[in-house]
Amino acid sequence: MAKGKSTCKLLKSIRQQIADANGISYQPKECHHKGDCAGTCPACEEEIRYLERELKARKGNGFGMKVAGIAAGICATVMPMTAAAQGVKSDSTANRPVNTAKKGDVKVVDLSDGCASPVVVRGMVIDAEDKEPLIGASVVIDGTKKGVATNIDGQFALKLSPDTSLVISYIGYKTKKVHVSSLLHSDDNVIVLEEDRDAMLYGIVTIATLPTSKDDVYGHRTYKPKSHKEKTKKKCK
Repeated sequence: MAKGKSTCKLLKSIRQQIADANGISYQPKECHHKGDCAGTCPACEEEIRYLERELKARKGNGFGMKVAGIAAGICATVMPMTAAAQGVKSDSTANRPVNTAKKGDVKVVDLSDGCASPVVVRGMVIDAEDKEPLIGASVVIDGTKKGVATNIDGQFALKLSPDTSLVISYIGYKTKKVHVSSLLHSDDNVIVLEEDRDAMLYGIVTIATLPTSKDDVYGHRTYKPKSHKEKTKKKCK
């Protein structure tokens, strides 16, 4: 199996595990793409957004979310792909007070790799439009595949060299590069990612479809003939 399709299959499996663990109704769409791909597509991104909405709704209603092991899966598959596939924007970050967790609540991941004078930086990755945290956003050292995925609150904490930059990316969003030195002034760094509408629209193919209507409480679409004449048209020929 080609690398892209193998990645796609693994990500679908991860999404299925998240849905099953949290009692979310989810059925991965069958991929009809011919040839190899990058491992994701607009249909995959829509599935991710659906799960995010459901998880946030459960969090808002006071339900605990079961996501153990998910970040590890995202790190191993999504980060290398997104870091290589998306264009990197110029250095920028927003620093404003936010309701971040206490220092001890976010585990510091050591990526200093023997650096003589490493520093610890913390931050939160959020959506530019609704200001919601982005769960599982990749935070990778520029030029490498070393990094982490943000936690359930969109937060990360890294120990690394001060003379490097971080590449922050998320499927369907514009990638941002931030120099580590710009994150040393605060523990409440907020990195804002904007939606990449061009990427979301890329690869969408318009096809002709039969008339449909959402005729049940689940919004399922069922084909309905326009009339008895249409229904018996082929039989009459």
